[in-house]
Amino acid sequence: MKDIKECAEFYKSFLNKDYIFTLEGDIKFKIFFVKGNFHHLLGLGKLKDIEELNIEKNKADKIYKDILSGDISIEKIENSVFYYKILNRVENFQNITDLLDIDKCKIIIDFDRNLLDDTNLINTKYILFKHKNDGYIHLTLGDKGKGIYPETFFYEGSKRYITEQVLLDIIDIEIVTHAKKKKELITSA
Repeated sequence: MKDIKECAEFYKSFLNKDYIFTLEGDIKFKIFFVKGNFHHLLGLGKLKDIEELNIEKNKADKIYKDILSGDISIEKIENSVFYYKILNRVENFQNITDLLDIDKCKIIIDFDRNLLDDTNLINTKYILFKHKNDGYIHLTLGDKGKGIYPETFFYEGSKRYITEQVLLDIIDIEIVTHAKKKKELITSA
């Protein structure tokens, strides 16, 4: 991907769907994407010099909508002195589709969260990963007891998060598309 707005447009394809995973050992769970997850997946909180991206002051879904509408400009985001911290995420964002493809990825269950530098990822339970170039792309999945959701997305040049973890094969991924909520239809018109 070239920029954050392109990532935001691409992210629309994941909304209003459940991804139902069946793992070996008959383990089943479903994940869902919501607008507010976009902020974390791209690590927009790392751009501390852009007040509009601060989720303590603005809701994460509003930030997503403001990026799509251009109210938060791409130029402003790319001119952040911290943009280099999320550039790998932007460039690899389209690879999330590979992480939702049974033939292209693997899954770690009961992930050892002590390996993570980011203490905000306290709910990470699973990690989908795939070899890409000289490293690995990862999609962490959190569980707060209300459902499993994508917590963050990142690229790592080593096997740091994969080594000595419990890996299972993915047997099936079923995608169930839901009708858009009436409210979303009204606001997008």
